[in-house]
Amino acid sequence: MKNKLTVEPTEVIIPEGKPTESGLLKEASTLGTSFAPISAGVGDVIADAHEMKSARGDVNELKRRGYYVTEHHFDRLELLIEMLVPLGARQKKAIEARRRKTLAGEEARAKLLVNRERLARIGVAGGLPASLFQMTTRSTSRLNTVMNEVDEVLQLIEEHRASLPDQDTVDDLVAESRQLIEENRQSRLAGKIIGGDRSITTITTGQLCRLLVNVMQHLSKQGLAAFPDDPTRETAYRLDNIYRRNRKKAGDDVTPTEPPVDG
Repeated sequence: MKNKLTVEPTEVIIPEGKPTESGLLKEASTLGTSFAPISAGVGDVIADAHEMKSARGDVNELKRRGYYVTEHHFDRLELLIEMLVPLGARQKKAIEARRRKTLAGEEARAKLLVNRERLARIGVAGGLPASLFQMTTRSTSRLNTVMNEVDEVLQLIEEHRASLPDQDTVDDLVAESRQLIEENRQSRLAGKIIGGDRSITTITTGQLCRLLVNVMQHLSKQGLAAFPDDPTRETAYRLDNIYRRNRKKAGDDVTPTEPPVDG
């Protein structure tokens, strides 16, 4: 089985010619979802790419010495950075939005359970059988389950409101519960739509990262071979951020700092 931490693809041919955004997007889409995975985060890939940009001045010398490096390789590098930066930011924003949505859903779930219990007690105090308020499930960990259970209680309470005590409290609890249910159902619907969009964004980000890593690996091989004793150039050509998780030296930080690129 192939080690997932490996980012080296099989031999990749870097397309010639000046790249365009539309061309790169088309090229990325042809990768589908079967391209070699990248364990490094988007931020790590971009960090190494920014370092490599400083090596553009080596192009003429590399070409003179017979290395396959052109200005278009660096054009490709820089354009892919420009395309990935907003996608990476969008990915982070989507992750944070999902976290906030999860927290809000948990708060709504807990509040609905409290309201259901209060309405059940008022209902029983008003003469309704306790059996009418029994849960149809023992599991209340899912918001959707709780909303369905509370919805049934709300209908029961509304049918018998005239015979219940403390009607102002009943009305407040019913109104609050209805609002929570409606808000969270709308949120779930919006989440499905956003989730589909996020999936497309994640795939595109992974594809573009793959293209960027491909050209960076190519330039890295050329530069490190051409300048073996130049520490400044080594910083530009060595992909330290991408490969750091593969290093097992004592004291190395191998903890990812960004979400993995899906692919």
